[in-house]
Amino acid sequence: MLPMLRALPYAKRYEMLNPKGNDEKGVGLVQYSLPLLDIHRNEIVLFPLNVQSVLLKISKNLDLFNQRVSFLQGRLDRTFDQSISEENHRRLVENDLKQGYRDLADRAEMIVDLVSKVPPKRAPWLSRKG
Repeated sequence: MLPMLRALPYAKRYEMLNPKGNDEKGVGLVQYSLPLLDIHRNEIVLFPLNVQSVLLKISKNLDLFNQRVSFLQGRLDRTFDQSISEENHRRLVENDLKQGYRDLADRAEMIVDLVSKVPPKRAPWLSRKG
C-alpha cells in the first residue's frame, strides 16, 4: 500500500489519509528515539562510509522530527487557550498546525526512505569471516 500512496500526488494522498469533516480535531503526536543507535554511536565508525552516512542522517532527521513534534504540541495546547481571539485561533490551526502536520508527514517519509537504504542484516560487510 505504501508504494501506491507514494505514487499519488501530494494533494490526493493528503485527501485520502486525512479524515473529512471537523478541522478542530488534533493529531496525537509522539516523539521517537533510537536507543540502540544512540548507545552504539561511537561504533558507527566501524561501518562503511555509506552506512555511517545513512545512520547519521536517520538520527538527525529523527531529531528534527521530534523538535517539530514538540513545537506542534505547544501550538495545539494554545488552541485550547480561551484568551486568544477567534482570528488567532484560526491562524494557529491554518498556519501552524495544518502546515506542521504536513511537514511532519514529509519528514517521516524522509526517515522511511533513509531506513530503506540501511543494508540488510546479512550484508556481505557484516559477515564474520575471519
